[in-house]
Amino acid sequence: MKVLVALDDSGGSHHALDWVLRCLFPAGDQPATEEARHELVLVHALEPLHHAMCPVGGPGSAVYGAPAIMQSVRAARKESARSLLDRAKRVCHTRGVCESRHRCA
Repeated sequence: MKVLVALDDSGGSHHALDWVLRCLFPAGDQPATEEARHELVLVHALEPLHHAMCPVGGPGSAVYGAPAIMQSVRAARKESARSLLDRAKRVCHTRGVCESRHRCA
């Protein structure tokens, strides 16, 4: 069975990951039977980044966020998401659940 845990750095998502690790993955040295094996999928979705617009002057004039600033914000958000998933993977690893593959795009 595949088990998906959505992470958003909230207490609720940390509790969900903890519950899944305690209840669905066997502890100790004894391997799970084929029927009891689960695949854990960790997911974090970034909200779409909307361009900032500030009205200036009269009607119809506005200033948009510079592309370089928007790229910097996107990169920072991606790094934050990677960090969140890395922390969750470390928790899984300390509980004996090791990753087989991951993707962070």
